[in-house]
Parts: sequence; C-alpha cells; structure tokens
Amino acid sequence: MNATMKLSKVRQGWSEIETLKTQLLQRLTVEAGIEQYLALQAEFEPQLQASEPYFRQQRNEALAQLQARLLTLNQRIGDHRVLYEILVDERTIVIHAIGHRRDIYKRR
Repeated sequence: MNATMKLSKVRQGWSEIETLKTQLLQRLTVEAGIEQYLALQAEFEPQLQASEPYFRQQRNEALAQLQARLLTLNQRIGDHRVLYEILVDERTIVIHAIGHRRDIYKRR
C-alpha cells in the first residue's frame, strides 16, 4: 500500500471519528460535560504547573497586552463602562458590571 492510499484511509477514518464525536456531544448533558471538563482540568493541572516557568515571560507579555486592551474599556469611549477584575493566579477575568456611566458606579 503506497503513502497516498494510507493517507486516504486515515482521512476516511478521521471522518468516522468526527461523526462519532458529534453524536456523543449531542447526547452529552451539561452536568456530564462539566464533570468531564473538571476531570480533564484536574488531570492536566500538574503538567501545566510544571511547565509554567518555561512560559512565564510569554504569559506576562500576553497579560500586559490584555490589560492594555481592557484599560481602553475604562477610557471615555462612549457612555458605557465595564467594571472588571483580573485574577492572574486563577487565569480568570471577572466582569462585575456593564452599564451606562451614570449608573455603573452606584452601589447595588
């Protein structure tokens, strides 16, 4: 069997895998999806932590770029504001409120 025929067979198999994956995802409940996500996160977190020093500089540069972009949301662009918080260690951005500037800073 030559290389072209092998590649064709792999592509055919890949289509079947994609079809099965789609069928499985359609049957997956939200709760089951969350459970799978959390299990994968727990499984890969040690590897992510171990590799963190190798990517610290790129991560910090990307974070600086993200913060610069988010700061533009706080500038006087239009009449709306976004109040957010960046949790670096959790790799999360928390959006606290989005609204008109006359209302956004009032206590809720």
